Amino acid sequence: MTGGRRGQGAGRWVQALAAACLVLSTAACGQPHPTLEELRKVPEVSLHPPGATAIRHGGVDSDNKMGGNAAILTDVYATDDTPAAVLDYYRNHLGSGWTENDDAGTRATQWADSAAWESDSYLLKVGIDDKAYRSRVAAGDPDVAGRRTLFEVQLQANPENAS
Repeated sequence: MTGGRRGQGAGRWVQALAAACLVLSTAACGQPHPTLEELRKVPEVSLHPPGATAIRHGGVDSDNKMGGNAAILTDVYATDDTPAAVLDYYRNHLGSGWTENDDAGTRATQWADSAAWESDSYLLKVGIDDKAYRSRVAAGDPDVAGRRTLFEVQLQANPENAS
């Protein structure tokens, strides 16, 4: 019987140790990175064609639900530039640390046109919204009415290099 008690005592000690490790690892990890606040500090977030009007600054912050999700920043702009000029602006103004890669998360059906760029740490997507969506947004937002192009900029951690 003494062997059984010793086994139970060791089992409780192992359970307590496991619980302590879980608490410490959760506390150490905290919120997954990058957070929305961290994404807002990435210099390329401030890039947008001259004359573009910010319609909405948004995104989804990081959380620990369902395995820990990093943040995704999503900003929407309206401009009088053509869709091609908007994409060319990003091609010409993103630094040498960015590589265009349209297979990195853009889908033809998601936007009327789109492009994506990768850096070691981030994935930046620019999507041109189709005319029907622009018309719906313009009905409720005077900054969009009469503008030629509505586009969305998304920034997130590069899933290829996520640890």
